[in-house]
Amino acid sequence: MFLVIGNTGLTASTIEVVGDVRKLKDENPKKFEKIFNTYKDIAFKAKNALIESDVKTVGNLMNKNHELLQEITVSGDINDIIVKIALDNGALGAKMTGTGRGGLVIALASDKSIQEKIFNAIQEKGYMAWKTTIG
Repeated sequence: MFLVIGNTGLTASTIEVVGDVRKLKDENPKKFEKIFNTYKDIAFKAKNALIESDVKTVGNLMNKNHELLQEITVSGDINDIIVKIALDNGALGAKMTGTGRGGLVIALASDKSIQEKIFNAIQEKGYMAWKTTIG
């Protein structure tokens, strides 16, 4: 698996992000129950896709996970920008990771040439990036 990690250069307060999510959850618990159940389903499907080395499914699930993170306000505009850069340059999937509202984005590429394209595109927009592989 070919991965690119993009760094927003920003850090967010975990306490603040968690507090904001908790407030939203308290305001609409049924909505959040549905979101968290969807999140669990995505994690289960991703585990199986990883076991089967089905990178296309993993990428699709990464995208769905990122949409959930946007919905609960964990992702920030800068995360979404890097996710878009990755997807526009051929990533199978991309999502923020960690606390959110800054920090890191991880993108999955189908091969080494796409990995290089994503890496270069992120760097050309002024963000730091790293390449790595799994497997």
